[in-house]
Amino acid sequence: MGVENTLKGGIHWRPQTDFLVYDTYDDYFCLEDFQTAVETLKNKINMSVIDARPFTKHSVSEHNSSEGGGYSVLAPDKLHAMKLQGSLPAYRDLYTEELVEIVRSVYRSDLDLYKDIFGDAALMFR
Repeated sequence: MGVENTLKGGIHWRPQTDFLVYDTYDDYFCLEDFQTAVETLKNKINMSVIDARPFTKHSVSEHNSSEGGGYSVLAPDKLHAMKLQGSLPAYRDLYTEELVEIVRSVYRSDLDLYKDIFGDAALMFR
């Protein structure tokens, strides 16, 4: 399955800009600053947000970061085994230069929107 089919076939892979309906929005949230989103939604529309990461075990914050190269080719079961042992690669080490360029190309509209609103300081690769 090609990149185009993957992107159109699953909402988790589609560029987020595909889901924008309006030209502008009252608020945009940077999930690197999750607490601001929680507080804004509570203050504006009385919506309580529950951070589900502790329940789903999708967070990586409780794991030690293993720095080094070669993790971009590591099989998912090996990454899972590392996670069970309390260690995961640093995010940066999951990408090769080629993969960074592919992500930049495929998600250019998302990255451009992010940079326009939040700047590029939080981006892993600028």
